[in-house]
Amino acid sequence: MRALVAKVALVCAMCGSTALGVPASAFADSQSGPTTTFNAPNNSAAGWINAESTYISHRHQIRITYKQAVNSAKMSFYFAVNHSHSDAARAGARATLLSAVATADALETSALADLGAGPPVVGPLNLSEYNLERQAINQDYADTVDAQRVTFQAEVAASTNSAEIVTARANLKIAIAQATMQRSAELIALGARPSKRRVPSGGTGSTTSHSRFHLN
Repeated sequence: MRALVAKVALVCAMCGSTALGVPASAFADSQSGPTTTFNAPNNSAAGWINAESTYISHRHQIRITYKQAVNSAKMSFYFAVNHSHSDAARAGARATLLSAVATADALETSALADLGAGPPVVGPLNLSEYNLERQAINQDYADTVDAQRVTFQAEVAASTNSAEIVTARANLKIAIAQATMQRSAELIALGARPSKRRVPSGGTGSTTSHSRFHLN
């Protein structure tokens, strides 16, 4: 993950994120730690669960960091507006907030792309693996909806008329509907809950990737 940390920190610095109300260290801090590879040693069930749990944790932290960055920008916006003395200053604060949201969105997208897919699993999932995947799908859905609501709140804060609020609310509804459909598709693809524990294949068999969280 060190390469991801360096890339995100560099983009933050280049974008002048302090001026945008997004702390330059926000995304980098969320990804601190040793380089992580999402491979299950010897294809063991326990090894896969550990690798998958690490992957899920990193992805969840990226989502949290996005929300923190947007909320921080929103607080900076409120401070700027409350201390402004002209329409031009208030307009500048609104533009800065919207720019900060766009920057946070770009950084989140880049971080998720760099994180990539989780570890592949060979053969059918056992019950523990199935439960972990189902939990991860639901967590990713919740993270996505929360992020969309945070974005909506920032857009409403920066709005200047009712039409912009209506547009922001419509975009929120569309995003939640898309996330709901994606979650349903992933749960269907995950299949029924297994009744028996999978016997490790010892490295043979076809490799399948289960629900790799493509929500945005």
